[in-house]
Amino acid sequence: MKINKINILLISSVLIIGCSREPEKGNDDSSTNTAQSITNSDFSITNYSTYNNSSSSDSGVVYQINDDSSFYDNQPSSSSSSTSCVFLDAFSTVTFEEDSNNTYKLAINDMSIEDCFGSISDITITSSKGSFYMYGVVIVDSSGNAIDVTGKTLSSACTSSCYFKSMAQALYMSVSATTSQGDSELIIKQLTSESDDTACNWNSSSTYTSDCYQQSYNSSAVGPESTIELHKLIFKSGLDGSSSGTYFTGGTITFQYNNWNGTMTYSSNSTSAAPTYSATNGTNSVSGTYNYSSSSSRSKRDNNLNTNLLDQQLINSFQNFVF
Repeated sequence: MKINKINILLISSVLIIGCSREPEKGNDDSSTNTAQSITNSDFSITNYSTYNNSSSSDSGVVYQINDDSSFYDNQPSSSSSSTSCVFLDAFSTVTFEEDSNNTYKLAINDMSIEDCFGSISDITITSSKGSFYMYGVVIVDSSGNAIDVTGKTLSSACTSSCYFKSMAQALYMSVSATTSQGDSELIIKQLTSESDDTACNWNSSSTYTSDCYQQSYNSSAVGPESTIELHKLIFKSGLDGSSSGTYFTGGTITFQYNNWNGTMTYSSNSTSAAPTYSATNGTNSVSGTYNYSSSSSRSKRDNNLNTNLLDQQLINSFQNFVF
């Protein structure tokens, strides 16, 4: 995979939201890394919420499919807002370390993510934590020779004619808060790896040489109301990428959005052709052409609902992290 395509945890759009602040207690521990403990077993759950077949609400699977930019190879540029905080800024300064078996790793240990939010009435964040872990990293030059990236940042690890030959990465974030509707909690886990938790692999043409799993778990609760989202994408071996093509070619991505399972199928040779999808929940089926460009205009679930004010805004703020 080309190094300039990895886009490690870049935010394509961040809503600046937040809380009435109080000092956080005991949630900043630079000696631990919760993300490092995430494995595929964290995503083996069945108690997720259910989606319907809507395309106009985020409670619908068609909406979720078209709202996921992961189906792009190289996403077209679009205007977006962003924010700065210690956790996000760390991605510009953290450096690679040598790991075992001639691979490299990169870690942002547990830290507060409270300063990633602005301020909003009726919400007080009481604790928060975020961490990131990348491992099994091998970066090679155009001749296939491994590059020593010890002490290099993500942006300086490769400056020309090189690519990721292998890589896995995990993200963890959690936020607890109090509101007039009750206590609120959000937990986000994300993992990109092979099915056995080892690194995904690509060749010099950015072709997946093994199945690569991209998985996301979001658990949110306000008072007695709770929602669990489980999203899994499997980039199948043989799927081709390119340095500039909009879409992948020559393969498929299978996916799960909570209670729906399906397949995204790409053109055999056109990087400009949008892929087509089909999915089923065991009773009903949906199909269509991937249409991310219209997702931003579709209506969001009402953020003024008492049961999902904090959790929905927090998810909106961070759900666009891109692996």
